[in-house]
Amino acid sequence: MKKLGFSIILFAILAGIPLYAQEIQGTQSTFYYVDMPIERIYSHMRGFAILYRGQDWELEWAYLPIEWLSPSGEAEERQAPKIDLVNLAPGNVWPHLTIFYKEGVFDHVRLYVRPERGHSSWGFIERDIDLDDVFQEVLDADDLRLTFQLPGQ
Repeated sequence: MKKLGFSIILFAILAGIPLYAQEIQGTQSTFYYVDMPIERIYSHMRGFAILYRGQDWELEWAYLPIEWLSPSGEAEERQAPKIDLVNLAPGNVWPHLTIFYKEGVFDHVRLYVRPERGHSSWGFIERDIDLDDVFQEVLDADDLRLTFQLPGQ
C-alpha cells in the first residue's frame, strides 16, 4: 500500500513539471545579447575605444562615448546609462563586452574590465589622436554597430 501511495505522489509531481515549464516558456524576454571577448580597451577622454574580434575573427573597433556612462535627459525623462562598467574580480577572466538588444534595437552595453589599469588588456591613446568625430557619430546615432551577425539576419 505504501508503494502505491508513493507511486501516485511521484507520478503527480513528474506529470506537473511539464505543465509548469510550459507556463514559464510563455514569458519570454524581449532582450537578446551578444558577448564578445575584448582584445584591448583604450581609454580616451571621450570614452572607450574597444578592439575586439568581430565576424570571421577580424579585429574591429567599437567606440563607447563617455556620455553613455551616466544617466541622461531631464529628471522626469531620465534614461538609464547605456554602459554598465563592471570590474572583474582577480583571476583568469579576460575582459569582454556584452551588448544587449531589446526587440532588435540596441539598448545597452556591459563592459567587463580589469580594474588594474596596468593589466595587459588596457591601452592608452595618445592625446594628439583626434577621435572626436568618431565618438560624436556614435553619440548622434545613439546606436552601437558592431560587425557580427544577429540570428535571422
